[in-house]
Amino acid sequence: MTLLVPLPSYGADTGTVKGKIIDKADGEGVYCASVTIVGTTIGTATDMNGTFTLQNVPAKSQKVSVSIVGYSPASQVVTVSTGQTAVVSLQLGQTTIMASEVVVGASLFKQDRLNVPVTVNVVSQEKIKQESNPTLDKVIEDVPGVVVNRAGGQTTSTVQIRGSNTYQGGVIGTRVQGYYDGFPLNTPETGEVVWSSVNINAADKVEILKGAAANLYGSGAMGGVVNVFGHLPEKFEVKAGINGGFYDAPPSSDQSVFHNSYDQRFWNSYVGVGNKSGKWNYNLLFTHSNDDGYRQNSQNELNDVKLNARYDY
Repeated sequence: MTLLVPLPSYGADTGTVKGKIIDKADGEGVYCASVTIVGTTIGTATDMNGTFTLQNVPAKSQKVSVSIVGYSPASQVVTVSTGQTAVVSLQLGQTTIMASEVVVGASLFKQDRLNVPVTVNVVSQEKIKQESNPTLDKVIEDVPGVVVNRAGGQTTSTVQIRGSNTYQGGVIGTRVQGYYDGFPLNTPETGEVVWSSVNINAADKVEILKGAAANLYGSGAMGGVVNVFGHLPEKFEVKAGINGGFYDAPPSSDQSVFHNSYDQRFWNSYVGVGNKSGKWNYNLLFTHSNDDGYRQNSQNELNDVKLNARYDY
């Protein structure tokens, strides 16, 4: 009696894919490019000459994908036959992979942040929305080199950039100039930034210039500049939001009549509408916020209507 058991045949339905990856600009081989068969775990990297070999590729129509940093990815469909070698030849075009934010405040015209001769940090609108009760001093205090000093609430906050303290008018000044769409935010007497004059919910972004910028912004900008840009939508939009929270209770050794539990709260709400129609562009936003403060006499309340409009002629 003879028992016949069929055994699977390995490698019978596979083929080989060979090829060369070339730089479109100079015709030279691209070294260390990643070459894969889409939908499989088969892959390799090109050698010094840009050539590669993929073995044991299933015999059927296959898509060969090539990628490497600094080049645009490319792909080619080849037919792999059993026991045969399919040849691939691809040209890769170089591409710019480093993207950067566009800033305006450093030189009063749009520039790539990488080309600006001074240090510039940008607080985006997405970052602003992460704040539970956003105000201008709160959204910039986490920027490296920026220190916000508070004697109470928002109205008693001062800012310094890289230690830009000085005595001005008998009190400590900071030589930091603030702007909202080009309008100064500083008091003429002490040079302090008036935080409450900015509705940060209506801001598109905040740019912080570190270091002297007096040649563009005057002597008040010897320490740096805080530039707020109002939001102007590119299409019709309606937006609304509400957020809030409460201050943590102090330890038992530091409790007071004013603050002895979780009863100090803050919240912020806004509703607005904006649109761009032809040469007109506008944004109207109402904001109400209330902050009990973390210490006595530091509470503040804001009811603000902000209209930002522009006509391009």
